[in-house]
Amino acid sequence: MQGEDCYALRCALLHEGTDDISEQRAQEVLENFKFVVPPDGLIVHNNQSGKALQLQVDIFCRDICASVLDWLDLNTFANGELDSLLTITDINGNPIA
Repeated sequence: MQGEDCYALRCALLHEGTDDISEQRAQEVLENFKFVVPPDGLIVHNNQSGKALQLQVDIFCRDICASVLDWLDLNTFANGELDSLLTITDINGNPIA
């Protein structure tokens, strides 16, 4: 997946609630994504057919989370900037690591 297509997916999902990126300006190679939940024990992730990319939803989410952690490792924050980023907490207000 090209970075432009990933950004186009982000925009389509957040702003339109769709996996169709054909109208997104950032889109480069793909036109849409198909998120799937596979049968038990199978992996059906990152398969391209024409201009559609099939993504296994649990693997995609893990990949996004790992990318965020990689990004945090590569970036240094001064003056409390890291503290101003979104924090997810449990019901008692304890930050989730």
